[in-house]
Amino acid sequence: MATLSRSTKRKRYDSRLGLLAFALTVLLAACTSTFDTRGIDKSGTGITGIVRDASGQPVAGASVYAYRNARSGLRGPADFAATSDDDGHYLLDLAPGSYHLVARLRSGGSDSGPPRPGDAWALPASNPVVLAENKPQQLDFVLQQVNTQRVLARTLTAAPFSIHGRAIDAAGEGLAATMVLAYRHADLHRRPDYASSPATDDGSFTLYLPDAGPWCLVIRQHTRGQLRAGELHTLLGRENGTCRLRATAAHELGDVLLSPYREP
Repeated sequence: MATLSRSTKRKRYDSRLGLLAFALTVLLAACTSTFDTRGIDKSGTGITGIVRDASGQPVAGASVYAYRNARSGLRGPADFAATSDDDGHYLLDLAPGSYHLVARLRSGGSDSGPPRPGDAWALPASNPVVLAENKPQQLDFVLQQVNTQRVLARTLTAAPFSIHGRAIDAAGEGLAATMVLAYRHADLHRRPDYASSPATDDGSFTLYLPDAGPWCLVIRQHTRGQLRAGELHTLLGRENGTCRLRATAAHELGDVLLSPYREP
């Protein structure tokens, strides 16, 4: 009967030890690895980001909703939803397509019903958000409090035309919570036809409009009533008694200086 030499036995022993070590390494890696829900693998598609309040702090428990269309005005049951964690992170695992997004934080804990004082919400700079295959997106939200003095005008959450800008004061500082009011006619004593949601903490705003216009725009600190002495405001688009500003799919105004109102 043939017998193995010592060197052959040693080689087989070392080979078995190597295979055992490799198997243990694979097993330990499988046990210790975890799926990071704060990001999306580059081979996937979806939206991830952080929800913050107006001071820049992360917000836990905010809901980020995705709608396939805007027929509901981004209210009611959404097609997809995610909740932000303790660090404000959220993850929407979505297939390629077009989605209308909104982030909300309900003061009473309910996830339904009309906005109430104390609630906060935010829209992306542009709705809808278009996702392509294998191209995840990063999208952060800055929540703004629901204004208790409601504007008697319609606020669109998505539309074919939009106007973007940043309201600033004379020092170049952003003016939070300013509003953009849109009028079809130059008589600004009547109620506005459309209004934006409040500007973010750095003064950035987005106004969604159903058509190109022409429009007159009033950007102001308060949402209703006559302009008050000293109130920061500006008027855009009105010339010779008519409205002449025409919107585009993504009309950029850049920085817009607001000045104190002086009574005539």
